[in-house]
Amino acid sequence: METLALIGVGLLGIVVVAPVALLLKWLKLLPAGVGALLAGGMFWAILVGGLFASNYIGELIVRPWHLQAAHLGGQYGTPLNMRRYSASGFQDLVFETSYQLSPAQAARLRARCGKDTQAFGLSGCELYSWQGGDESTLILLSSDNQLHIVELA
Repeated sequence: METLALIGVGLLGIVVVAPVALLLKWLKLLPAGVGALLAGGMFWAILVGGLFASNYIGELIVRPWHLQAAHLGGQYGTPLNMRRYSASGFQDLVFETSYQLSPAQAARLRARCGKDTQAFGLSGCELYSWQGGDESTLILLSSDNQLHIVELA
């Protein structure tokens, strides 16, 4: 939410504050240097909001797309049907993403199911599992048509 707030504050600042600042400057009611300070603050808010947004896009959209494409052969979960995302850990990071799939999508994936697995407080049929060193990836399809992707990095 802070991403949208920072971008919104910056854009709102340009739309609302800039004309008011220009009016005050024209009326000679604005001290020298304050206009540049306002413009710099608005630019900073847009810049920081854009940096946060790029991080969120990478975490919420790009990483799950790459995992699904590489291990499921296609895009099943989208940002619009994402139901849960969590990132936890300090040195051992755990990323968990859950999607609510349509019955047709779940049926297509269920045909590829392996053994039933319980891990990380989740249970369902295993679609993909990999473990190497300190890293692992697990993709499960639960009985309520939720696709769970858990990645330990």
